[in-house]
Amino acid sequence: KTIKVKELPPHPLKESVAVGSYRLDEKIGSVNLKTGQSASYEFNIYGEGNISAIEKPILKKDNNFDFYEPNMKQSIKRENGRVAGAKSFSYYMIPKEPGNFDLGDYFSWVFFNPKTNKYDTLQSQYSVQVTGESQKNQSIESKDPGSFYDRINMADNTLQSSINDNWVKIGANIFILLMLGASVFLVFKK
Repeated sequence: KTIKVKELPPHPLKESVAVGSYRLDEKIGSVNLKTGQSASYEFNIYGEGNISAIEKPILKKDNNFDFYEPNMKQSIKRENGRVAGAKSFSYYMIPKEPGNFDLGDYFSWVFFNPKTNKYDTLQSQYSVQVTGESQKNQSIESKDPGSFYDRINMADNTLQSSINDNWVKIGANIFILLMLGASVFLVFKK
C-alpha cells in the first residue's frame, strides 16, 4: 500500500511546526505580580497529532521578565489509528519592570492544522499586572564579589616569626632520615 504525503503550504516555520488539531489550556499562579518575585505559568497543548514532536513555545526575550527553562510533561493515547494527548510546559518567570503585560506577546506556539489546511497559533490570553520598583539595575548592585573579599576583612596581618617553623622542618627531616636509615638496615639485614 502506498501512502501519499501532502506537502505543507509555504511558511517560515514550515520545517519545524507540528501537524495536528490542537488547543491551549493555560494556568497562572496569579495575574497580580510583584517585581523580583517568581510566578508560575503553565502552557498546556492538548489535541490530536504527533504529541512527541511538539516543541516548547519560542519566548520573546526582553528586559521586562526573566523566564526559566520549562519543566515538560506529556501524555499520549493511541487508539483506533489516532494519536492524541497533551504536552505541558511549566515555566517560572520573574518580572523585572512594573506595568501591564500581555503574556500573548511572550508565549505563542505555531502549528499546521490539517482540518482547516492552515497554520494556526496558540497564544496566551492572560494579561498580568506587575507592581513594585524596577529591577533593571538590581542585578548590577547585587552581584556578590565573592568569598575572597569577605575573608580579607577577617584576615590577620600581624607579623609572625618564622623561626618556630624552622624547628618543625628540622624535626621532620630528622624523622625522615631515621625512617630511611631503618629501611636500609632492614633491607641489608636479610
